[in-house]
Amino acid sequence: MMKYKRLVYSFILVIIFSFLWLHLNRNYLSSLDELGIQGMIYLTSAYAGYNSIMSHASMYTIFFLLLLILSMPQNSIQILIRKKRIEFVLIGYKRILCAALQFSGIFMSVLVIFTAIFEKKQMLFETGFWSGAAILIILLALYYFFIGTIFCFFRLVMLSNTKSFVCTFIVSVLLLYFSRFKHLWTPVSSIDIFDLLFENELYLEEAALNSLKIAFLIIALFYITYVMFKEKDVLHEKY
Repeated sequence: MMKYKRLVYSFILVIIFSFLWLHLNRNYLSSLDELGIQGMIYLTSAYAGYNSIMSHASMYTIFFLLLLILSMPQNSIQILIRKKRIEFVLIGYKRILCAALQFSGIFMSVLVIFTAIFEKKQMLFETGFWSGAAILIILLALYYFFIGTIFCFFRLVMLSNTKSFVCTFIVSVLLLYFSRFKHLWTPVSSIDIFDLLFENELYLEEAALNSLKIAFLIIALFYITYVMFKEKDVLHEKY
C-alpha cells in the first residue's frame, strides 16, 4: 500500500515540478536564442526560478518531507522489538537515502529534460550544462539526505511525524537565513552550481569539499541520533 502511495506521489511530483518549470520560465522560452547564456542562467539559477535556493529550503523541503514520511517504516514498534537500536536507525537512514535519491532524480529530470527541449544543443555543450547537472544532482541528493537526517533525529526523539516535520522545516528555513551571510557556509548554499558554472567560477575542488562537509554533517547527525535514541524507552510511548 505504501509503495503504491509513493508511486502516486512521485507522479504528482513530476506534474508539480513540470508545471513550476514551465510557469516560472514562461517569459524566457520564446526568446532564448536572443538571450544566449543569460537565458541559461534564467532557466537554472539558484537565486530565482525553478532551481532557487529559497525554493529548495522551503517549498521543496515540504515536498521532500512528505515523500520521506511515506517512505519511513510504519510498523516502527514491531521492527524495534525485533531489531537492535543501531539496526533500527540504519533502516531509517536507508529509507532516507532512497527518498533523497528519488526526489533529486525527479527534480533534476524535469530541469534537464525541459532545458534540453527548449535550449539549443550547442548552447548546452558550450556552457558545460551537462557537467553542471551531474554535479548538482549529487549535491541535491546529499542536501536532501541531510534534511532527512534532521527529520530522522526529531522523529526518533519526539516520536511524532507531525512535530518532526515542523521542526525540520524550521531548521531548513533557519539554514536558508544563515546562507544569506556572505562568508557563512550552510548545506543549502552548496546548491549554487549553475550560476558559478556560467560565470566560470565553479571549481570542482570546492564542490567536492562542499559534498564532504554535508557528508560529515550526515555522519555526525547519525551518531548523535543513535546515542540519544539507544537509551530512550519507546516501547511504552506512542510512536
